[in-house]
Amino acid sequence: MNSKEIIARYYISFQTLVIREIKRFMLIGVQTLVAPFISNILFLGIFAGFFAGHGDKTVKGFDYISFITPGLIFSAVVSSAYQNPVFSIIMMKYQDTIKEFNYFPMKPLGRLGGFVIAGALRGFLVGIMTYLAAGLFSGYSIAHPVFFWLAVAAVSLILSLAGYLTGIYMYSVEKSNFIVILILSPLVYLGGVFFNIETLPGIFRQIGFYNPFAVMISYTRYVYIGSGSLPGLFPSMMTLLLILILFAVSYRATVKGVGIKIK
Repeated sequence: MNSKEIIARYYISFQTLVIREIKRFMLIGVQTLVAPFISNILFLGIFAGFFAGHGDKTVKGFDYISFITPGLIFSAVVSSAYQNPVFSIIMMKYQDTIKEFNYFPMKPLGRLGGFVIAGALRGFLVGIMTYLAAGLFSGYSIAHPVFFWLAVAAVSLILSLAGYLTGIYMYSVEKSNFIVILILSPLVYLGGVFFNIETLPGIFRQIGFYNPFAVMISYTRYVYIGSGSLPGLFPSMMTLLLILILFAVSYRATVKGVGIKIK
């Protein structure tokens, strides 16, 4: 078998894994895509109704609904992109089908990429659905649309990578939920989804600026409404370093066969 045939086999295996993962969440699209759309309409409807009765609240010249919209999109993307690989891998362990990956002609990068790309796509699609829901209340205008959707895609990839890493190390959905409850949710909501972290007092404000999710939310909000504060150089570099570490750990674990090789 020549090198071209070997590469073709690797590519077909990678493509099959990506398609399989996409079909898996699309088959339950009402739950994975439509549900976030409906829940965000209800959520934003409550906010819009509240401010309609108490006067329009503004944040630096922008109505509050427009201010929180990028944060809500960010939050929805984080949840969906993270959950997709976690659920898929843990369910394969539960069904005892994970060992099949030992026999597939796949490189570690292809195995990692297959799960991560599918999870990132789900996160991105949920981001679009959340944007469509929010637009009913705040309009569909985006100050810098290209940079905004690039930011959404980047967040989807990062959280899908985190979900993959959680999935290969965890052996039950219940245990993986601890990551959501104890780490992801606090970082997201303290990162400024509903408020500007610049308004926090003293040390809490300083801590907030070094929350990697606060950095991402600040940038996402800036390119969405065209105003706000861009994260500083040091917090941005720290966030980039965390992303590189996350990828390196995930790739190394995949090479070693963590959670996949059955002894």
